[in-house]
Amino acid sequence: MNEKIAEPQPHATVNVPKEHEGLALERTKLAEERTQLAYIRTGITLLLGGLAFVGYFRTDPFFSYVGYATIVVAVLFMGYGFRNHKKSKDFVIKVVDTVREEPEF
Repeated sequence: MNEKIAEPQPHATVNVPKEHEGLALERTKLAEERTQLAYIRTGITLLLGGLAFVGYFRTDPFFSYVGYATIVVAVLFMGYGFRNHKKSKDFVIKVVDTVREEPEF
């Protein structure tokens, strides 16, 4: 059996109008902001849960420690969200600068 294997075809390039590139970048920025807000929302929820554990189970040291641990995790979670947002924002700015520097044909 001599089956001929088809060679891969090069990907077609699509000419995207400049106004669409701006929309794509705006969508990316909004997605990054939405992700940061999700981290903050989750962190606040964990923080409130930890405070509830500490306040409700004052007499039981195990649940108090669980509450304190949850508060620490909440603060770390929100810190990670802010750090991740800053890195993503810097990356988007770098991409925008790169797109603006490309010559038009």
